[in-house]
Amino acid sequence: MFWRLAILAIGAGLLFGVDLASIGAAVEAMSKELDLDKKQTEWVVSGAKGGAIFGSLFGGALIMSRGRRMIIGWAAIPSMIGPILVFTAHSLPQLIVGRILMGVGIGLASVATPSYLSEVVLPEQRGLFEAMYELGIAAGMLLAASANALIQMVGTESVWRYQAGCVPFVFAFPVLMVVCTVPESPRWMLQTKGSSPSSLLAVLEEIERLRRPGADKRLETWRSGGRGGLEESDDAEDDDDLIRLWDEKHHAAGTPLFRSDSVLEEKDETVRLRTLPILKRTLGDACAIIVGSHKVPAGARRGLGLALAAAVLDQACASTSILIYAQKMLATVGVGQDQQDLLTLSVVGAKMLGVTPCRNERLVGVF
Repeated sequence: MFWRLAILAIGAGLLFGVDLASIGAAVEAMSKELDLDKKQTEWVVSGAKGGAIFGSLFGGALIMSRGRRMIIGWAAIPSMIGPILVFTAHSLPQLIVGRILMGVGIGLASVATPSYLSEVVLPEQRGLFEAMYELGIAAGMLLAASANALIQMVGTESVWRYQAGCVPFVFAFPVLMVVCTVPESPRWMLQTKGSSPSSLLAVLEEIERLRRPGADKRLETWRSGGRGGLEESDDAEDDDDLIRLWDEKHHAAGTPLFRSDSVLEEKDETVRLRTLPILKRTLGDACAIIVGSHKVPAGARRGLGLALAAAVLDQACASTSILIYAQKMLATVGVGQDQQDLLTLSVVGAKMLGVTPCRNERLVGVF
């Protein structure tokens, strides 16, 4: 399960990086073949960022109403449809729609994946997995630049279609496949599922799939009909956050799985969360923080301001724009095609070096 989650973290990051960077080498040839002016080309390039805004905006509400794991799988679908539209595009609207769909996938994955990983991995491994995700983004940009350079060397007809269409399409498959092999977030299930024996059992089975200590012992107690009760737990079980949360909910419900008279088919009212009301409430909370409502906890306004400033500054430094337009900028100063590819790979390699994971006794994170 550790390696499945690691592949998911890196794969989702790769998809993010490839979708953003794959258009870079294709800009010039695409503009010439479809006779796009400067403004139209910019619309195509920025379509992914526009779609990412939409995906991120609804992604937070969707992961609350539909689940973290499901939304990661959903993110792979527009990430596959978008490149197909780009590959077959013969008009500006089709190109823009394809890029927007790719951006929607980016936005959904960028919200769902870190949330999912933070809830299913062990607390001491969270920094490592978030570093894997960030490293995957930079590696995706590097792989996209490398693949585009190789395709350029082959020199097939309409080479830009393979660069902007086929490359991101291929990288959507690993995410779609591996997400089918990992469990849903037990923490989300505990928030949204009821307290019937069937609901509690479903959550416990997902915790057991994550190999958390104590889950197998509790399942064995349930299979034996609660005979003998649950043996005294060890320190590892007491320290496990998911087992502790499950025990609290199970005890609050009267320990139904450990009673011989409990009925597994018994149903209860699952918490029904709807996406639009969650989104509306989230936006309302954000507005309340901005205007300084008396209901907002102390420090929330400053925290939101710092988060917004970090996001704006991250985009203002134009790191992705430099990668996208690197070859075009180099061409304007007379750099040849072969040198353009090499210098672009150097720039992307420097970005990847900047997010290389570092570990010591107190820190698991990224530069």
